[in-house]
Amino acid sequence: MIRKITQVFPLLAAAACLGAAPVAPPLAPAPPDLQPGVTVSFTSLAGGATDVRRDRMLALAVPAGTPPSSLLPAGPFRAVLESELAMPLRTEVTFSFEGNGTAELSVNGRVVLNETGAKLGAKAGNSVTLAQGANRLAVTYTGPATGDAAFRLIWAGKDFGREPLPPELLKTDAAATPLRTAERLRAGQEVFARRHCVNCHAGESLSALQMNELGVRPPSLAESGTRFREAWLAQWISDPHALRPDAPMPQLHLESPADAKDLAAYLTSLGTAVAAPPAAAALVNGGGRLFAELRCIACHPAPGTTPVAGDTSRVSLAQVPAKWHPAALAAYLQDPQKDYPASPMPNFRLSAVEARQLSAFLLAGANPGPVSVSGDATGGRNLYESHCYDCHGPVEPVAANRNRTTPPLSTLLTRDWTRGCLGETLANRGTAPDFGFTARERDSLRAFAAAGARFADVPIESTRRTVAALRCNACHARDGQPAGYDRFASEAQALLQRYGASAEADADNASLDQEPPTLTWAGEKLRPEWLRHQLLGDLPAAARPWLKARMPSFKNSAAGLAAGLALEHGLLPSETSPPTADPDLAVLGERLAGPEVFGCTACHAAGSTPALAPFGAPGINFALVPARLRDEYFQRWLDNPPRIDPRTKMPKFTSAPGRSLQTGILEGDAHAQWDALLAFLRTVAESEGPTLPRK
Repeated sequence: MIRKITQVFPLLAAAACLGAAPVAPPLAPAPPDLQPGVTVSFTSLAGGATDVRRDRMLALAVPAGTPPSSLLPAGPFRAVLESELAMPLRTEVTFSFEGNGTAELSVNGRVVLNETGAKLGAKAGNSVTLAQGANRLAVTYTGPATGDAAFRLIWAGKDFGREPLPPELLKTDAAATPLRTAERLRAGQEVFARRHCVNCHAGESLSALQMNELGVRPPSLAESGTRFREAWLAQWISDPHALRPDAPMPQLHLESPADAKDLAAYLTSLGTAVAAPPAAAALVNGGGRLFAELRCIACHPAPGTTPVAGDTSRVSLAQVPAKWHPAALAAYLQDPQKDYPASPMPNFRLSAVEARQLSAFLLAGANPGPVSVSGDATGGRNLYESHCYDCHGPVEPVAANRNRTTPPLSTLLTRDWTRGCLGETLANRGTAPDFGFTARERDSLRAFAAAGARFADVPIESTRRTVAALRCNACHARDGQPAGYDRFASEAQALLQRYGASAEADADNASLDQEPPTLTWAGEKLRPEWLRHQLLGDLPAAARPWLKARMPSFKNSAAGLAAGLALEHGLLPSETSPPTADPDLAVLGERLAGPEVFGCTACHAAGSTPALAPFGAPGINFALVPARLRDEYFQRWLDNPPRIDPRTKMPKFTSAPGRSLQTGILEGDAHAQWDALLAFLRTVAESEGPTLPRK
């Protein structure tokens, strides 16, 4: 699942026509800026190289053969993780470790725990008093000389059992100069990769580059005529940033305005648009409801909505009618990754009818404007070969001969990175394309090149980038931060009222919690195989079929996200199958789940056996749980569900950490009871549970 890398390679880096070596001035000191997270300072034990980054958790996992960070080589390392733990009240806790290697914890400058071994956790620290407010935590961790390295910090208190430290309580100084310096280099890495600089500056070192985004091609333009309107293409090619200020597409250096028309004419000669009948009002109404129910409003203002000036949190849909042929738009909505596997557009696995409904809603009442611009397709073909081919690839079986004028990677680090693509004026850019880089992006690219321009594929770092790129927080709360949707929920409700949501359906679902689950603990909660298939979109059953919002698929990111989310929690991805159920324990577990004890079966179905009274609070089918949840998380969840998710309707069944409310069974040992419940769930899964698709 995780690609093994034995070396961090120099990048030999970015942008066209860069002409003296890049220089990055040191960052000026900045006032403290406490932000969520943990500062992790790495040192390579092989050569002494250092790096700093900000993580979410007081945890770390580095699979064998991979570097601990994208700016260090693979091999033995030491990491110092520092954060301020914000406590609402003075309290006493104990700390312990999980994982392997050597770990030492200090609290407010005093060492309270240290341990070494192939399996950490046998030793727990003495009781530690945490003050109200900020408490300084520092963990020094040294991974083993060979093999996987993993650890995480665990705590427990008088009113809660063993658990990882909640990330919403962890703060670090995001303005500290070492962290800002390293993050500037990472920003340069990401800009270079996401702007596809290697496509024009390939050369002999391309095979040595290691970063997920480097292998991503921009969208294929084959069959553009089937999809796009010629007039819009001409406008887009002429100045993409006028239509979308944050567009990754650069403004090309064309000789005349006619060149954009010629390119558009050539591209629209590739395929023929399929005619679509006029959309009926019922289709538009259905599309409006879908737009609201699928929470599209979190990423896009509704069509016809005037965008808020300067708001880049959502992508305007104003260009959709001018851009798309109706039938092609419906096809795109059914498979957004067909022509661009890395597209952040969610694949909701829409039916053909649903896709037509959404397409009709997006195009309703809009005037698409002129269709053609009368360009010269033959001239456009030559322009495509010279200006577009390196990024978008071939669109016809035979490519014309191209005269490459961009320098290879091996020469770029000696060039002047204030010119060419990074030039801030037309005079400095020359004939290079204009990517519309911000001042911060230019600075990060220059710093990245000045530092030697290195890459490595580090799952924790790529996961952070991917979660941001896919806008996961648009629908999911995480680390105490609400979902972006919450800001625009009133707009979604207005759409539902306007487009005729069914009163009966609303009444049936009024009491059902429609909030998607939080992502805070996803990497600790879900088995990587289940999460991978969830992101692939091929799970045999939905965990929460009552949700109107659907979990979309992102096939290009599925494997990396499933691994990276686990690693963030200090857990190595494991694809082992759940163990076979103990039949005697399962009998006791079935009793515990029944109406006379915990009453779990009131809300939870058990395979084909329906829940007894799920009204308003349906639970996840027991048949899905063993393949879905890690056993350790199952135990932690049952200890105190509201502590993990305050919104849950799942009650608490313990009177104190480790003590069940049912004192007459298994001597009131909560964890023994949870083991019995899990054994029962495994029997249900073994007889009626889903089988995950094979790789």
